[in-house]
Amino acid sequence: MNWIINNGCAVGRDQDGTAVIYTVIKGGGDCTVFAVVDAMTAEVLTTVDMPGVSGAWGLLQASDGSVYVGTYGNGRLYRYVPGSDRLADLGRLGEESVVYYLTECREGNIYTGTYPSGALFRYDPRSNRIDHLGRLCDEEKYLDSLVYDPVHHALYAGLGRQTARLYRIDLATGQREELLAKLLPDDYSRYSSVFCMGYGLGKLFIRLSKPDHLLIVDTATNTVEFYDPGSGIGLGCKTVAVMPGDEEHVYLGGSVLRTYNVATRAFTDRFPDETVKALHYQNAKFMELRRPDWPGYTMISSTEGGRILLYNKSTGRLAESRFRHSGAPVQVRSLHGAEDGRVYAGGYMMGFASYDCAEMTFGETREFGQAESIAGFRGKLYVGIYGSAGLGEYDPALPWSATNPRKLWNLMKEGQDRPFAIIGVEELNKLFVGTVPDTHSLQGALAVYDVGTEELRVHKNIIRNQGVVSLLYRDGLVYGGTTNYGGLGTKGPIEIGGKLFIFDPGKGECVFEIVPVPGRGTVSGLLNGPDDRIWGVAGDHLFTFDPLSRTFSYLEAKLKRGAANETVWADADLAIGDDGNVYGTNAQRQFFQIRPDTMEVTILANGYRYLTKAADGHFYMSDDSALWRYEL
Repeated sequence: MNWIINNGCAVGRDQDGTAVIYTVIKGGGDCTVFAVVDAMTAEVLTTVDMPGVSGAWGLLQASDGSVYVGTYGNGRLYRYVPGSDRLADLGRLGEESVVYYLTECREGNIYTGTYPSGALFRYDPRSNRIDHLGRLCDEEKYLDSLVYDPVHHALYAGLGRQTARLYRIDLATGQREELLAKLLPDDYSRYSSVFCMGYGLGKLFIRLSKPDHLLIVDTATNTVEFYDPGSGIGLGCKTVAVMPGDEEHVYLGGSVLRTYNVATRAFTDRFPDETVKALHYQNAKFMELRRPDWPGYTMISSTEGGRILLYNKSTGRLAESRFRHSGAPVQVRSLHGAEDGRVYAGGYMMGFASYDCAEMTFGETREFGQAESIAGFRGKLYVGIYGSAGLGEYDPALPWSATNPRKLWNLMKEGQDRPFAIIGVEELNKLFVGTVPDTHSLQGALAVYDVGTEELRVHKNIIRNQGVVSLLYRDGLVYGGTTNYGGLGTKGPIEIGGKLFIFDPGKGECVFEIVPVPGRGTVSGLLNGPDDRIWGVAGDHLFTFDPLSRTFSYLEAKLKRGAANETVWADADLAIGDDGNVYGTNAQRQFFQIRPDTMEVTILANGYRYLTKAADGHFYMSDDSALWRYEL
């Protein structure tokens, strides 16, 4: 499946003065490209291959016209000169893997923040030098947002995932000060991050994360100008926009485009339209398009999915388009062989598609959130969506529409993020959903959803400091596998290993738990095995578990073990073949066969994940962005 996945962008001009969008289109199988897109026509003017790059959150067109790109996966900084056919690799930022916001100060230096050290970096284009300026807070791994105040020559850096933090850095003196606890002494600790920020007309616009609330700070006094969690007003975008010559209004996005009047401190709705998704813009800028049908200044904004929105303030004219690009192969995140003879695939970050096993054809790729899991139940598909652990219901017998699929609920208030496990139980008419927590927590959950009554019960932290990543139902009980890896913003596991547990739906409680192998952080791939036992994987160990004696019948290291510091949530997938053998894949990308009579393991191939068995009896899996079939 192909889709346009662009995590960040910069609105600017190319070498000919044309208004353009600079972005990076993420692609699986090393297909990521840097792209220059005409803002008016949506035509892709230039693409440059970016081998080794997963994607990019941070892009900036500097005052000299150069475009800077901060990437993730390899944590590097690149520079593009408009009109060129190549990117200059400026180097990796320390040992970091993700580069976030980019901002330019008045001397022309470029600043950025990173993950996993939450560090601040500076690039000096005159000396072509990258300087590591240190971590702002030892407790936080994410430096999510960064903006420059040109009046006071200061940076504002937003960090978090444990607790939201806002630092002001005086670039003249180097002095650093944490502000958020002073600005919101009673409320700051309820937020996990200063996730996005924008600067305009002396004001700092902050998106506090989970829950998402807007905070406006006056940078002259560093005092709160607006904070009203009950107002329903959010930032809704990655930054803000100001129109040249207008010294009163700052534009901010969301499902409603708003202006904030810095003189009256009042908000005005420019237009509410929840169908115009480009309002949730990554970047926006007022520019002259030099066309009579678009007089004066037009706000150009762009967002995920390759969308562009043009809004002319003087005429009220709106135009929306999408990049004229076929997209790039999407990395597969989940697979499910359904009863209707199709294999459904969820994409990393975006994309949902199906493969008809009989016709050997792919269906249209749809815009959908990152599907961590897919399960079938009573003819419908239930999809676990990252973030905030949402659950979607899709009826494949009906056309795709605004109401199909539909969102049932999410677990944001429960601090959950990734729903890795879903099973449906016919006799109870219930779904059981296992989740991994938000970035700041180790406390996962087991959600129980009654499909008939739509009642939802959430058993949070059902296994202490563990997330639930694998589920099966047997003889009135739910068996679960956990991971002791929580959110990426934590300091890491504090329990000795992932667990196998038993949940009694009648009692609504866990009645048994055990660590199969100390030091192995994830228990996954739970399967009602061919020998009347429960099979599973604990890291590099295979096990079979007797549900009567509640003891392990078999427990041996048979698979490749991951690195000790590697975060692994959902690891293995197991299924029984029509030949009676058990087949599986794991996070180490091994495709293997197990003979139940001898427990002999044969590695059939390497490079595959997300095994599922389809209705045709064949196995399907992914090597990254491609779907593969294995026939017995």
